[in-house]
Amino acid sequence: MKDVLSNATIPSNSRGAPLLLDWDVLHIICNHLTDTFDILSLSCTCTSLRPVAMQRFLSVRPIVLKDARSTCNIHNLIFADKTRRGPYVRALQVTTWDIGTSYDTRDVADRLLAILTCVDRLESFQTTGYLLRSKMSDTRILPAIVQLTTLREISVVSEGWEDEAIRLVQGVQSPLEIIHMDCLDFGYDYHSVHQVVTQHPALRSFIVDCAEGLPRLACLLQAFPALDRTLALEHQNDGRWWRLNDGLLHRVRDENRRAQESHCWVGLDYVSCEAHVFFALGLQCPIRHAKIIDCSALTRDYVATALRDSPPRQLTLRIELERGASVLDGLFPSELETTLTHLDVTLCYARGHEERRLADMGFLNSVQWDELLDTVVRSISHLPLRCLSIRFFSCFTDYYRLGRYLELSETFLRTVRNLPFEDVASRLASAIPSLELVRLITYGDMHRDRSKDTWWISRAFRVSYEDENCGGSRKRTQMVELSTTAMHEIFARENMLIDVEVMKRYASKVE
Repeated sequence: MKDVLSNATIPSNSRGAPLLLDWDVLHIICNHLTDTFDILSLSCTCTSLRPVAMQRFLSVRPIVLKDARSTCNIHNLIFADKTRRGPYVRALQVTTWDIGTSYDTRDVADRLLAILTCVDRLESFQTTGYLLRSKMSDTRILPAIVQLTTLREISVVSEGWEDEAIRLVQGVQSPLEIIHMDCLDFGYDYHSVHQVVTQHPALRSFIVDCAEGLPRLACLLQAFPALDRTLALEHQNDGRWWRLNDGLLHRVRDENRRAQESHCWVGLDYVSCEAHVFFALGLQCPIRHAKIIDCSALTRDYVATALRDSPPRQLTLRIELERGASVLDGLFPSELETTLTHLDVTLCYARGHEERRLADMGFLNSVQWDELLDTVVRSISHLPLRCLSIRFFSCFTDYYRLGRYLELSETFLRTVRNLPFEDVASRLASAIPSLELVRLITYGDMHRDRSKDTWWISRAFRVSYEDENCGGSRKRTQMVELSTTAMHEIFARENMLIDVEVMKRYASKVE
């Protein structure tokens, strides 16, 4: 487009008259651009295009205010044409608030407040507890955020200032649909965050990255009566290593079940939490996809009970094998036989923590691959699975050079490292007549002395069937391996995504 003139015309046609560019086409092109550099390049082609391109630039991605300099720059950009630019800011992130010595604190605050005032169609806002903690923020910025009326999503990284984060969520006047917090402590009694939960009648997703304590549904149902998408109460640790208070869990579960007698959510698309929290919630509504981030010998019964009462259609589960394969016994109750079509399981073979989460070294030393595979197949063969993904994760790091590898099953480790993909997939397909897609992944790391072995290998198969005598029974005819691209695309459509960050950690390239 280097020949396009600044007045948005092509020099002339056969009669010498200038030809106007097709603005409808230009608008369509601009509205489909997602890369900011492409948008800025388009804005430079002619002055007439610049206003439309700048509107697209401001709306296509979150505007990030990470320091005083970026705040001043964005302020200048917006207020150069406030009327035509301010309404196009859809998402704003105030990630940090380090004024520095080169800027006047009052001036930067004025600019931030001016931005918050003019973005009258803002839909998403992310901030930090540190910003809300300063004296300036308490008197000016927090009220400005609270007074926004068009927000649909708010995300708060508390950075240790949890009270300030709760105050912000409490005060927001917008009809929020998504609340995302990095930390929240529900406590183990009602003298906690439950006392200060504010009602958000339009909320559809409630996400906490690191949740502590036990949620009470009497409060959550009242605060979020329309919740129907995501309830994620996750935790940063892979699993609890201390023994849980069984009596308290049952008491809270009973309270939560009674709270749902008068009002219950219509259904939840996605629930993600620790095993004991999933049990304590005692959910009575339908669940499409449940993710339990820890299942061990300590929590197996909690998981099985919760799945029995709230059987999902899709289940993601991380299972610790450090205390033996008995964790699989009775894990998948018969209630799943009519619902569960998608299962994504990670089987963790690790030594456990030296002092806190002790492993069964007898099992780890003597486990046989065929026996473990038999146990896995037997535990899921009654399920009506259509899509199955199994990940075998091994992790052993001998930090103190204690020679602990001598206590492990070397044969088992070699088998898992060099997984017999076709044999495993065939066994699973033979045991589960409904199975159509199988994905197998082996990954992990082994560190000892100066040697290091880190790997990630994944393969997937499509299973084909034909009817036998038109009687409704199916006979497997073939099993075709999928290409890497097809595997990612097909399982993405089935909502069984691979964690890209985990994959990058264990493989410099995907085998």
